[in-house]
Amino acid sequence: MSARRTTPSIRSNLVFRSDTTTILYYLMCLILTPLVYLWVKDIHLLLLAFAVYGFFIQGCFSWTPIWLPELFPTRMRATTAGFIFNAPRLISAIAPLIAGTLIVGLGGYGKAATIIGMFYILGLIAVPFLPETRGKPLPEADTLALGEDGPAQGSLA
Repeated sequence: MSARRTTPSIRSNLVFRSDTTTILYYLMCLILTPLVYLWVKDIHLLLLAFAVYGFFIQGCFSWTPIWLPELFPTRMRATTAGFIFNAPRLISAIAPLIAGTLIVGLGGYGKAATIIGMFYILGLIAVPFLPETRGKPLPEADTLALGEDGPAQGSLA
């Protein structure tokens, strides 16, 4: 696993696990999208801008492997995590068609990327309503230790 993928996750879980920080990630992506795609023209400045932009984009996605599994009972955790991580891929399969239409219709990829970047507004709206799981037991954690009806048959307990 590369350091680029693990660092935002560690940062998200240990230091920045709050609505405020997640909102900061989404807000900065919303602000940086038009900056990067519309206004930065110098290649050296563009590389720097994309580095900063990439930091905040990784932050937007770094909370999902930490927070989402904590919402579901163990028996459903793998299925829900797989669905949550892969459903957007299925939905985005049509994205090249939409992106091509937007690029042609708006006269360039910068304007199209800025329009698509408006989806960060959904994150800004959703984050305050997401449940906090820090310090709470995992769903069914107590019943999994004992089983549904008490200790498992054949156990020493």
